[in-house]
Amino acid sequence: MVLLIRFAPGLRVAWVVGPKPLIWRLTLAKQAADLHTSTLAQRLAVELLPIVPEQIDRVTAAYGERSAALERALDAAFGDAIARTRPDGGMFTWLQLPGGIDSAELLPAALEQGVAFVSGAAFHSEAGTGGNTLRLSFSSSPPSEIDEGVRRLAPVLQGALDTASV
Repeated sequence: MVLLIRFAPGLRVAWVVGPKPLIWRLTLAKQAADLHTSTLAQRLAVELLPIVPEQIDRVTAAYGERSAALERALDAAFGDAIARTRPDGGMFTWLQLPGGIDSAELLPAALEQGVAFVSGAAFHSEAGTGGNTLRLSFSSSPPSEIDEGVRRLAPVLQGALDTASV
C-alpha cells in the first residue's frame, strides 16, 4: 500500500508512506527533477502543521454549507428536471442535461449573465461523451453568491431544456 499526502501542493510539500524500495525510487525521481524541496517551504509546513486539523474542520464546514446552498438553489430552480450529483464531499456538483444539449454551447450565454461553469466533456475519457454535462463549483462562493449564480444560470439552462423538449 502506498499513501501520498499532499500537504501544500503550491509549496511542493508532501510526504509518502509505502514500501522502502518504492520510496527509494520516488526519492531518486524527485532528486532528478528538482534536487531539493525549498527550505522555506519545508519550514512553512512545519509551522503550519499544528493548525491543519482545525483548518480541515473549518473548510469542511464551509464547503458543507456552500454545497447545501447550491443544492437548495438547484432544487428551487429545477426540481428533478436536471439530473445531478448530490455530493457528500469535494468542491463540485455535476449536472447532466438531457439529450443532445451541449453544455459548451451554453457557456457564452451563461457568461453574458455573469456566471460560469465548466463543460463536462473535458472530464470524460471517451471522446465524444460528456458534452451534456457541466460542473458547478461551490467552494469559493458564499451561499448568497451561490443563490445569485443559480438565479442567473437558471434561464440559460431552462432555455436549453425548453428547446430540447420541443
